[in-house]
Amino acid sequence: MSEQIEKVIALEKRIEELEFRIKMDESLYNELANHHKVNRTLINNYRETLKALKTENLDKEIVSKIEGLSVERAE
Repeated sequence: MSEQIEKVIALEKRIEELEFRIKMDESLYNELANHHKVNRTLINNYRETLKALKTENLDKEIVSKIEGLSVERAE
């Protein structure tokens, strides 16, 4: 009987360890996902800044053509 109780206790302990690891994995995943979102935001901001710098000195007609092409390309 005591051997069976020890097995149950060992299994319960193992389950607790696995639950903890799952929580840690979820936490790490969420943290990585947040960093990925931040990196994507930074890249998008960088692209927008470059676009602004490139088009800053261009004629408005040319800028509208570039924006039109960007929209077509995105679609």
